[in-house]
Amino acid sequence: VLPPQFALDLYETAIYPAQSEPFPLAINSAVERCDNCFCSFEHPIPPFIHSANIQVDNNTGVVTVNQFPTTEFTSGTYITRVRVYCQSQSSLAEARTTVLIHWHPAPQFTQPEEITVSDLTAKGAVLLVLRPNGDYPYSLQYSAEPTDVVKVNSTTGVVQLENARNAGTEHLVTFKVKQLESPNGTIDVEIKLLVRFIAGFVPARFQSSTATGECGNPGVSALVELGGEVAGDLSFDVLGDEKECVNVTWPATSSSGTLTVTVAAALTARCGETFTAAVLLSSTGNQSRDVFNVVFTGCLVIIPPRFAKSLYEESVYPTESSFPVSVNEAIEDCTDCECSLESPTPPYPHSASVEINPDTGIVTVNQFPADGFAWGSYTSRLRVVCQSKSTNAEGRTTVLIHWRPLPEFSQPEEITVSDNAPKDKVLMVLRPNNNYPYELQYTVDPNSVVKVDPDTGTVTLEKAFNASTEHNVTFRVTQRNSPVGTTVAEVPLRIRFTASFIPATFSQSEMTVACGDPGVTALVNLGSEVVLSYRIIGDEEDCIEPPTVTTTSPEGTQTVSFAAIQPAQCGETFTAALVLTGSQSRDVLTVVFTDCSP
Repeated sequence: VLPPQFALDLYETAIYPAQSEPFPLAINSAVERCDNCFCSFEHPIPPFIHSANIQVDNNTGVVTVNQFPTTEFTSGTYITRVRVYCQSQSSLAEARTTVLIHWHPAPQFTQPEEITVSDLTAKGAVLLVLRPNGDYPYSLQYSAEPTDVVKVNSTTGVVQLENARNAGTEHLVTFKVKQLESPNGTIDVEIKLLVRFIAGFVPARFQSSTATGECGNPGVSALVELGGEVAGDLSFDVLGDEKECVNVTWPATSSSGTLTVTVAAALTARCGETFTAAVLLSSTGNQSRDVFNVVFTGCLVIIPPRFAKSLYEESVYPTESSFPVSVNEAIEDCTDCECSLESPTPPYPHSASVEINPDTGIVTVNQFPADGFAWGSYTSRLRVVCQSKSTNAEGRTTVLIHWRPLPEFSQPEEITVSDNAPKDKVLMVLRPNNNYPYELQYTVDPNSVVKVDPDTGTVTLEKAFNASTEHNVTFRVTQRNSPVGTTVAEVPLRIRFTASFIPATFSQSEMTVACGDPGVTALVNLGSEVVLSYRIIGDEEDCIEPPTVTTTSPEGTQTVSFAAIQPAQCGETFTAALVLTGSQSRDVLTVVFTDCSP
């Protein structure tokens, strides 16, 4: 059976408020080969930020954006990362993909609508810096109209005086801002600023514009010439995301006409090994504005948390030497860590036997499950996520726990065999219950009246004994490649021999047919039997139509017919075992079906 799959592991797209294509927009392609499919968001579970604007098709797994979000954007909300999960309800096979949506809203600005500038201000003086709100993550391009009063740096948004004008004049400047990589037709943001010139005022300014410092040192000193300002009317702020990495201090008063500002790097790893901090000087009346840039080097670097492996696997047996059993290693480089299961969300099959350490991410098996096993529950697949509360960085790993319970069998406690039954007659086939997925090895006492095939579990007669005698046999069953010391499953059987009875048998022991052929017709020699029953045993019974008796002849023969119905779960080639049962007869016909449709 080919499992369902998405064409890509990751789908990524950028969404703008004014799309060239109309909403809704499909982000990813549909899941492939998913019969009777059900899809949903695996992580995060709605509601989450902007979840009202996107949806997933429950049949195809296609994620669609219905409209651009109208909610305000803040740090961490410009990207929506969702994990899509699809499962075939027929085969229970699964497929996953990740969808990244980069929201590109128009940048928003908070700045004064007007500023006052002295007519003595020198050309090149910094008047203000255009910085978008909400930790805007995308590169912007700035322009100004007209350009004879002020100019703006196209990449940094720093606004400088181009020409001072006469006192008492006002000049309206329009700044246009656009995203560098935005498609044609997206709306530019316009910012209007009224520049008013007044007479006889010298603004405060930094004596220099740049400096270099090292993290861990006392800091960098920047000298400010007060001009016509007083120290109490000045403030100094760090622009942009670097404000979390820098401390700025200055005295409240000064009598010398100058002011010393100290800029020091804070003890944080948020801004990287090297970063630039822009310190903005501003005054209460908005008559003084200037910028001082400090390049800090030798700073701490964030090492994201990680697990040593992306996948951990462990086989767990009922008789482990000692529970609890730790499946994976602890998360590394995770300060003030918080770990949890990303998927599935408890409760899930066998979740009572498993726990995760919230500090280390270690998955521990405390005991072997007591809640039973069925198809699909022999392996627990867990996705572990750990997040550092200090840096918000995350680390993930996958844990596979292969549960290996003892096989269980449902077979008669005793069988009757004729005293003239031939050697190597098939008496029964040992098949475990509940779609047991692991390879088994069968053994029996070599001096027993029967022998068993170590791979298939087929039980055949070794020697017939006198009528009315009974023989007790115990079959021992182990998982192949299981560790030494694991418990062996034991299957008891009593064999009773009876006299003067010819058991019913198939005329042949095995056949090979193609799934497209009309079917199988098996000839049975009735012997002393009158009424027989027939059934398919094992997992393949779902792939075969029930056997029916088609003819019974006076010569003591019977024909039985059946055919493959080809559900996908049995594969391109599979083997079916037809069991004949009478009052004292039991025989097996093995049929290999080929050329079936997966």
